[in-house]
Amino acid sequence: EQALAGAEKQIDLVVYFETSEDIVVSRLCGRRICSKCGQNYHVINIPPKKEGICDLCGAELYQRVDDNEDTIKTRLSVYQQQTEELINYYKNEGILKTVSGDNELSAGLEAMRGLLNKVQGE
Repeated sequence: EQALAGAEKQIDLVVYFETSEDIVVSRLCGRRICSKCGQNYHVINIPPKKEGICDLCGAELYQRVDDNEDTIKTRLSVYQQQTEELINYYKNEGILKTVSGDNELSAGLEAMRGLLNKVQGE
């Protein structure tokens, strides 16, 4: 806000993607990364053509060491503690809008379009 104030601008909208713990855990535990080129995959949402093998370069895919349920739940707890005050601040300012992060991509994009159209109409 201070940086924007110097440019005579302000924050008009803050979007909070509220996502359930189960969805976050599922998404992060399913991530796979190419050991050579860094291409990202997901075992359900963006699977490689051949399990465990990168479509682009043929190298082996791996799972990050911290992409396990216990670590993810700890990270989520820290995130919630560190952002709760900020979320409440923007909520009290009346500019926080919540979109479900549980939605599939197309539904999430549609929700964002609706939100932006609504805000532009205000």
